[in-house]
Order: sequence, then C-alpha cells, then structure tokens
Amino acid sequence: MDAPADQPDPSERSASATPRAESDSAASDPATAQDAQAASCAGSEGPKPGIADRWAHRRGEPRLFALVWTIFLLIASMGAFAAAAIQGGFTVDAYRPAARHLLLVVAVGLTVLWPMVRLSQPPPARVAWSVVRDLIVLLGPAQAVVWPQAWLAHWPTRVVVAVSLLMIGWTTLIGAVLCHVQAARSCTPGGRSHAPTPLGAMALCLVIVLAGPSILAVATCLGVPPAGSAWWVVSPITGVVELTRGGFWTPRGAGVGPGHWVVISLVLLLAAGAWAVVVRRGPHGPGRIH
Repeated sequence: MDAPADQPDPSERSASATPRAESDSAASDPATAQDAQAASCAGSEGPKPGIADRWAHRRGEPRLFALVWTIFLLIASMGAFAAAAIQGGFTVDAYRPAARHLLLVVAVGLTVLWPMVRLSQPPPARVAWSVVRDLIVLLGPAQAVVWPQAWLAHWPTRVVVAVSLLMIGWTTLIGAVLCHVQAARSCTPGGRSHAPTPLGAMALCLVIVLAGPSILAVATCLGVPPAGSAWWVVSPITGVVELTRGGFWTPRGAGVGPGHWVVISLVLLLAAGAWAVVVRRGPHGPGRIH
C-alpha cells in the first residue's frame, strides 16, 4: 500500500531535524554561546557572506597608515622649505623658523592627529600589538625628519637629541593611554562597553598634551611665573618651541639646559610606567589588550 501523500519522507525529516538539534544544543550550552559572542566581539579572520565587515577599515594596515603618514610629513617638509624660500632664501636665519614650525607640525601629528584617527575607528582585535605597530610606523619617519635639522638649521646635536627624545616620550605615553582606552572600548564577552565615548577619550588625550602649558600660562598671567623655562617641556607642543627657540645661553640659536633634561627624563619615565601597566594587565580585564 502506498504511503499517504501528506506523510513526510523519513530522510527529509531527519535532515531538517539535524540543524534544529544543533541550534538547540548551542542555545542550551552557555559556554558555547559565550564563546561565539566573544569571537564576534574580538573580530574574525575575514568577512562572512551577508555580514558587514567590521574590520574593513584595517584591511590595509599598516601599509595604508604608513603611506598617509609619509605623505603628511612630505607635505609638511615641502611647506617648511617653501616658507623659508619666501622669507629670504635657504639661509640659516630664514630656515630656522620654518624648521621650528615643521617640528611643531610633526609633534601635533604624533600626539593629537594620531589618537584622533584611531579613536574614530572601531578598536582592533589586538589592541597592544596595533598600537606598537603604529608607534613603529610613526616614529621611524618622524625621526627621519627631526635629525636632518641638525644640518639644515645648524642646531647643536644636543638640541636635536632632546627634541627626538621628547617626541618619543610623549608619543609612547599617548600610545599607552590609547592602548588602555581602546581595550576598554572593545567588546567584552558580556557585550558591554566599559569605556568613555571616542569624544571623551580624545578630550583626555588633549588634556594630557595641553594641561601642563595651560596651567603654566594661567600662572604666568596671574603673576606667578614658573621657576624656569624648562617646565614648558611638559607638553610636546610647547616643548618643541622651547627647545628650538633662541636663547642667551648659546650663540647658535637654540640650547638645552639641565632642567630640560630633567623634564624630558620624567616624561620618558612616565611613558615607561604607563606601558608597564599595559604589560602587567595582559589579556585580562575588559577587551583584548594583547
């Protein structure tokens, strides 16, 4: 006798029951569901069909970021040479102000524009490694711009060394702050965010960079000037201007005193301490930091 027409075939019924059983087992296993959610928060190796690629903006890293940074430095350098040519040719006296502005632009790019770009993007899957890679991409070309100024601007070697260490210290310090903020912004297995908004994180970076000279400026306006000009090195912005400006202590237009070295050393120690906290934290806490 033939089977009724409305009776499903046993093979079809088993095939349709298999995915349902798998989904029911995954839903009943909290560990499996939590791992799947954590994997979706940490990012995947590649985009899945039908799902928006959350990491599309980082597929070209670090090559695209290095290219943009190199173009930025190239345009800044060309602007410095053009400004020197307009002011009076390629003499030392005409080029020194342009070189000072060039280093100032580089410092702004390292400590302001870099965190601004990264905070406008979703945090990476491996935060610390991404920040370290950015530091290599940023500081390498930046040093290639700083060191030729000893010959182009005829500044003493100690001035160029001081500017170089100042940029390294402040950039690595901002990198440690960015590392902590990005790790907190990344998604946890519970799907919750434990970080300030990108705007708040950027405001924090600006406070770190500009709080020191702002306090000194207010104190000077109130008639309580700082004990020495070396305190202007507490910011990468005013530090570059302080180290490269003319002074009575040197006939070559710039100089570095003992107080400058003390403040630069404090910045380097602070950056090292911030990165020690990053290393100590490891992969624990909110977000994946390593």
